[in-house]
Amino acid sequence: MITTYYKDIDKDKEQKALAEAAAKAVKTFSIRRGSTHQTGAAKVQDLYFPRLLTEQEVSELTGLSLMLLRGQRKRRQGLPYVKIGHFVRYNYDDVVRYFFENTIYPEKND
Repeated sequence: MITTYYKDIDKDKEQKALAEAAAKAVKTFSIRRGSTHQTGAAKVQDLYFPRLLTEQEVSELTGLSLMLLRGQRKRRQGLPYVKIGHFVRYNYDDVVRYFFENTIYPEKND
């Protein structure tokens, strides 16, 4: 019970940080009109928010260990990631694209 309570608190903090980042993005969203730039508030539904995965979800999805993902981030290698405060997230589309771009197809020997 106690562990579940603390996990809920962490999730609330995480959701609050993500909501604050989204609100900040909405406030600074630039709209290009002709040759002039206007900065204004855009509607949240007009913005594309990608599906963000935790490192645990990426580990389960790809079969890569958490230690490998963390080591690659430290060396600035591997999968592209997003940092929101101290939270690390992976864009689902980037993960899929990375695996397609790094797929090696063996050549046929005729």
